[in-house]
Order: sequence, then structure tokens, then C-alpha cells
Amino acid sequence: MKKENAIRFPKEESYPNPPMEYRKLAEANERANTLAQQLEQSEKARKKAESDAVDARAEADKAKADAAGVEDLQKRLHTAETSQAIT
Repeated sequence: MKKENAIRFPKEESYPNPPMEYRKLAEANERANTLAQQLEQSEKARKKAESDAVDARAEADKAKADAAGVEDLQKRLHTAETSQAIT
């Protein structure tokens, strides 16, 4: 569907030296595109960092559980050795 009242900006190559407004608009569009790309990259990096943090937290929890298991085994061994020495 064609809009009859749509604003049409001339192509840049149609002007050897485009009016200042068009140059500024083109610069603003370029800047907006650059910022959009940077935002997208930042969002991807944030999501990866969050995922890495979740993985690290899970790994730390597993390490704590393993350490608690080792500590329990050491206590049981000590108890067994102590009770064996008494008898």
C-alpha cells in the first residue's frame, strides 16, 4: 500500500552536495544504528555473564557439598579410629 502523503527524502547520490539537514539526518541515523548494535552486543554479553554466574554458583554449591561430604567422612573415620583405639 503506497502512502500518498509520505515524506520522501531524496537519495544522497541525487545531490552532489546534499543539504545540511539530510547530512545531519544521515549522521543521526548512522549513530542510532551504531547505538542499536552496541545495545544488542551489550545485551548478549549481559545474558552470557548471567549464565556464567549461574553456572559458577552451581559449581560452588557442588564444591561446598563435596567439602561437607569429605568433612563428614573425616569425622566418621576419626570416630572409628578413636573407638577402635579404646577397645
